[in-house]
Amino acid sequence: MQMLDFKKNIELYVVFIIFFITILLAFPKIYLRNNIYYASKNVNELLTKKDLLLEEQYILEQQLENQEYKNQINDSLIVNDLRLLPD
Repeated sequence: MQMLDFKKNIELYVVFIIFFITILLAFPKIYLRNNIYYASKNVNELLTKKDLLLEEQYILEQQLENQEYKNQINDSLIVNDLRLLPD
């Protein structure tokens, strides 16, 4: 009877040891996957912001170009008006 209890205890210890080894091996994998997930989430957010800023830069460059064109036309009109004035 004691031998049977001893074998049951050893089997129980082996099961617990295997269980804890499995947990110890699985924990780093889970930890790394979570860190990779959150890092990729941050990268995606930054890429989205980058795309928005690039689009805004394009719009602002277009507006600047339009203003420069209008300014150039106004300057040429002023210069032409000044040429028409008598000395």
